[in-house]
Amino acid sequence: MANHHRIFKVFSWNVAGRVRKYPKQLEAIRKQNPDVIGLQEIILSTQSSWLSDLTKAGYYVQCSFEFVKDQSILVHGRKYGVIIASKWAFNSYRGCEINIPWLERISSVVLRSPWGLIEFHNIHMPAGVSHGVIKHKTFEGLYQYLAHESDRMRILCGDFNSPRKEYPDGYVVTWGKAKKNKDSRLINDLSDRQASAEQGIFTGLQKYDLKDVYRQVNGYQDDDYSWMHKWRDTRTCRRFDHIFASSQLNPVRCEYLHEFIDKRLSDHAPIVGIFEP
Repeated sequence: MANHHRIFKVFSWNVAGRVRKYPKQLEAIRKQNPDVIGLQEIILSTQSSWLSDLTKAGYYVQCSFEFVKDQSILVHGRKYGVIIASKWAFNSYRGCEINIPWLERISSVVLRSPWGLIEFHNIHMPAGVSHGVIKHKTFEGLYQYLAHESDRMRILCGDFNSPRKEYPDGYVVTWGKAKKNKDSRLINDLSDRQASAEQGIFTGLQKYDLKDVYRQVNGYQDDDYSWMHKWRDTRTCRRFDHIFASSQLNPVRCEYLHEFIDKRLSDHAPIVGIFEP
């Protein structure tokens, strides 16, 4: 049962479109017992299992594939969708209708939580290496979708495939063009469309009370990661997975669960946020 008295847990994870690992992925999530779940890289062949099993586990569930009229488009780069699962009932929500190229990459609901209505948005950004224009258009559309004052509490989570680097003083280096200053420090070139679009999410949404929960709780001295890629003797680690939330939700803890990578359940570690509104 969800904890309706004091705190609630948000769990966001890119499950990497894996089929054979699905039973262990589901078991690992159930052990975490989150109140609200955002999953990315859902594929058509596992969609029905996720929907059925999460419903049996006591969740209300929505998959972004439900909003795709022609599912024949869900191939190659567009084969991934997202799922929202909640122990509280919710209403589907599109707001003013988000303007992004691939609508299957986002799902939005209004949660009927014990603390009032909470907008919950789950996004999976396309990878910039293979879909650069699609990626920055998605960042721009997401910013336009959320860059407004809201009477509701809000949460945004997902796999953003960004940033590139974060400095201890809080400066965030996104993808797109960057240059080095006299101290050999990377600085975003905001005349570049991709760099500017990504900065809109990582710094621009703070103005509208959507703050990076991990940094809010842990500060910028912590150099953690959520995605890892190994190639021969090289290991690349990035903090690609995020939760942004309204201050009123009062995040008290946020961490990445690296054992999910260690057990090869995904190449992403889930991000977990604990809130005490």
